[in-house]
Amino acid sequence: MDQLNSFFKETTCFAKVSRETDFFRGRNPLYPSLSAAVEVGYDTERQRFVRATQDIPVGKVVCVDEGVTCTFADNRCQFCVAPLKKNEKSFCARCRVDKRCKMTRVAEEGATADLNKYGMLEFGVRIVLSFPVEEIVQAVRNNVVPDYRRGFSSRSFLSIAALAKCDMEVPDVGTVFAKALEKVIANLSRHPEWSPVPDRKQLFYDALQFVMARVPPNAHSIIHPDSDPKIGGLFDVVLPEMLEDILWPMGDSPRRGWSTNPGVPLAVGFFPTASIVNHSCKANTFGYFHENRMIFVSRGIRAGQEVTDCYGPSTNMHLLHERDTLLTGRGFKCACVECRFERNHPEFGWKGAEKIDNDKTEELLSILREQPSYFAAVRSLSQLEKILPPFDVSLAHSYRIVAVVAAQDGKLSECISVLNRLLTAYSSRNSSFDPVTATTAHALALLHFASYQRTGDAEEAEKSQIQSFRALTQYCQIYGKHGILTRSILRFIKDRQMVYLDTS
Repeated sequence: MDQLNSFFKETTCFAKVSRETDFFRGRNPLYPSLSAAVEVGYDTERQRFVRATQDIPVGKVVCVDEGVTCTFADNRCQFCVAPLKKNEKSFCARCRVDKRCKMTRVAEEGATADLNKYGMLEFGVRIVLSFPVEEIVQAVRNNVVPDYRRGFSSRSFLSIAALAKCDMEVPDVGTVFAKALEKVIANLSRHPEWSPVPDRKQLFYDALQFVMARVPPNAHSIIHPDSDPKIGGLFDVVLPEMLEDILWPMGDSPRRGWSTNPGVPLAVGFFPTASIVNHSCKANTFGYFHENRMIFVSRGIRAGQEVTDCYGPSTNMHLLHERDTLLTGRGFKCACVECRFERNHPEFGWKGAEKIDNDKTEELLSILREQPSYFAAVRSLSQLEKILPPFDVSLAHSYRIVAVVAAQDGKLSECISVLNRLLTAYSSRNSSFDPVTATTAHALALLHFASYQRTGDAEEAEKSQIQSFRALTQYCQIYGKHGILTRSILRFIKDRQMVYLDTS
């Protein structure tokens, strides 16, 4: 118990985290957003990449990159994506007084409505305004490109110059978007840094063109930030018998709409240093967001191995041809070890179901999207189980929908049963250790405890304890001890299950 209390005390310091140095000790002297346990290398095939210089244990933070973000949600800070307090509007207390944020607000004043029509343009404007004019002139006018071997920082505009241009054609922003940018250009005369520049209009157009040619392929949708579990596509279903939310860790919110592609972006972000980390369909890091930071936590990396992230498609979630299709849309073909092996040895790869009735599947999924009654949801799910293979992503999402419907109706045992079937589906995709299984275990811990409160059955309390520690173990290794989900389940164990820990 003393160990648990000590660990809980350590994790609560996360509320005071302000800079990336608070996440890991011994940051890299050349790349401030990276751990000292890695270096940046280069070869003709991968270009720049991150490589471990020593063994990095599971759960250790590898990268914390504080980027430039543009927020869509009204209840988040428009600059740093931090949740707003009741007395705050549009901007958090920190960004309201931050010098760079104040200058950006001056330039964007009155222009938001025009820029909102063009999402990536609005993001590009935000990026240009987030860096000093001197650095912009160096990169855009003087063609200065940083030498990665000497290091660089994500807080420098030169980090954008280090990125390759994207393949897609970028329109001339000064011609195509001139009207949308009118107010921004006019406001530059009041901007402390831009106002002294004699040809500020042309320089701003050139800088925006420079950004738009490099940033889009490296932009990230912030769908599931590790902050404030009440929003961001998280469940917030509350049972009458419990004050604590039951299903918010799971990942989808019925209040934000039903979809087979769950999650609504809260913001879009650009993280230059994190962009160096290449994709692998079987990555050795877990990546997540905390406000305007992108964080990579080790899954266990040996010295000399490349540090990799998963850009979406993975061996646990997608077949080879599905991964190829999805990554082609991002402009490259994966050459990770897993993909190369499957291409060279097709006899070992998953072939998928022999035949799936797509029309019937879509009909059943459409019923689930319409927030059906519990019995209608269960009927659709039972038919989907007969059509889809257990590892199908749509089937997993259907389990989550039915679980929410059951929880809303107060059907605890039914909800628990569906979530256990969801865990079985995850294990069939070799996802027994993954954020989705950790959050499902978290939800089951809360549900079993609610069942114990309702029935007094000690077996339910024991199951709650088992799932709690299962979630805690995985959270510590996925998000590190400072993650909000780690702290949440630990607080639940400490506050709700202290009596069971003392007697066991």
